[in-house]
Amino acid sequence: MQSNNGGTDSGSTVLVDSRRVGVWRFGSPGGWPLVWNHGGLSCGMDATVMDEAARSCGAEIIAIDRPGIGRSDLWSMASVGQWGHTVAQVADLLLLDDFAVAGWSGGGPFALACAAAMPGRVRVVATIDGMAPLERLRNVFEIGFLPDELLIRPPDGRRGPLRRCCN
Repeated sequence: MQSNNGGTDSGSTVLVDSRRVGVWRFGSPGGWPLVWNHGGLSCGMDATVMDEAARSCGAEIIAIDRPGIGRSDLWSMASVGQWGHTVAQVADLLLLDDFAVAGWSGGGPFALACAAAMPGRVRVVATIDGMAPLERLRNVFEIGFLPDELLIRPPDGRRGPLRRCCN
């Protein structure tokens, strides 16, 4: 792993298939590893807020920047599922045998992709306010910012936009 700034912060990059992938580490070095999947409008640095809590319980948070975000190069993925294979390669480079994964908001589907790609290595998976994979929505703009109850079942009993959009 190479540091981009002489090791003065927790961020670095690793090479996966000739692509730079940003990796941020917080908490207790060498502690129980948790691979963090950042939200849609952030990067792995969003795990900074969990540093103290991770230290207090002996966990190490390893936050990985997705393609084109933070310190990661831009590359295309045909599906969210491919992310799990990228994380598996990063885990190999970091010598992680087994670990937990979590994702917040837009990172929720990516956390689930990790669990699906590595069933023998991912011991625990959590999504925090995770969103549905966008590839499952036919018309995401129809949804807007409505309360969940209105998206699934409006007061008049019809099918809400979320029910109509999802397969």
